[in-house]
Amino acid sequence: MNIVLIGYRAVGKTTVGHLLAQALGWDFADCDARIEQRTGCSVSEIFRARGQDAFRALEHDALVDLARFDRLVVATGGGIVLDPRHPVLLRTMGEVVWLTADVDTLVARVGASDRPRLTTLPLRAEVLAHLAARNPVYTATASWTVDTSGRPARELALAILRMLQGAGKLDRTDALAQDIIENDCATHGGPSNELKRDRR
Repeated sequence: MNIVLIGYRAVGKTTVGHLLAQALGWDFADCDARIEQRTGCSVSEIFRARGQDAFRALEHDALVDLARFDRLVVATGGGIVLDPRHPVLLRTMGEVVWLTADVDTLVARVGASDRPRLTTLPLRAEVLAHLAARNPVYTATASWTVDTSGRPARELALAILRMLQGAGKLDRTDALAQDIIENDCATHGGPSNELKRDRR
């Protein structure tokens, strides 16, 4: 089984994914980072030089490659669900968790990053347009939904582990990961590490 994180860019998939993988003792894979490693170019450079269609083709190849693995936490790109082949593929990979955030949070995070703009619309209008198109597909693809707004990464990782453990999706060894994060939170005086901006 794998854990696959989907959701709009800047929602925190990479940060939460790293914490989950650490706690579970699983490998972590970031679709965007995998593309960058293979091409030697950043996502922004690919968008500028080759366009969105070329990036989506690279993204598909990366996802197909990752689907071969087991016991992997995968952070996907925000537009991964745009390819009609991907919702089914994502579900076959394992438990799909949709990370959400309110519009104001997403606009602030994307605006403070160096992510490439995907339209000529004002940023808030761009985010709203994307969410209108993507949210129905996110909903249809995901088995679980977690709102990240105003919540630190450790708290989110713990919530995901509790959900999966409660549903019997983790074996006894994997379930120990919950204790790891809970103890880590206690050591730090409560959940900490606010979400970093991932590249999506």
